[in-house]
Parts: sequence; C-alpha cells; structure tokens
Amino acid sequence: MRLPIMIDYVEIPNSVSVSIEDGKIHIKGPKGEKYRNINNRNIIVEIKENKIIFKVYFPSKKIIRDTEYNGCAYKK
Repeated sequence: MRLPIMIDYVEIPNSVSVSIEDGKIHIKGPKGEKYRNINNRNIIVEIKENKIIFKVYFPSKKIIRDTEYNGCAYKK
C-alpha cells in the first residue's frame, strides 16, 4: 500500500542561509556553499520557521526504504 503523503524536515542552524530557486535548494554556511536539484514533481520543498520541509506525494518504495534505513528520506 502506498502512502498518500510523507513529510520530513531538516532544521536550519542560525549560521546557515537557505534559499529555493527554480527547483534548486541553495545552502550557504560557514563551511561553504552547496546546492541540490529537486527535479521530481511529486516533491514539494518549503522553508518555514528555520526548517526545510519536504512533502512527497505518493512516495516510491525506494524513498520509503531510505527513510526507514537512514531515519529520513534526505541526507542531512
């Protein structure tokens, strides 16, 4: 049975800035910069109250398996 929605979040430290533009998450902090492409239309990324919130509608078995193995669907 597939789950209709899966929600996960990552807390943003005070010294880190995060922005979302054109399907890319840009992260800038004291150790450098990173960005990640989110090219899946089922994944919605939001920033609220110092948290990055990931919402996945009808997640695949791979995302569910990775969640159970790593504790979250996205590497922190």
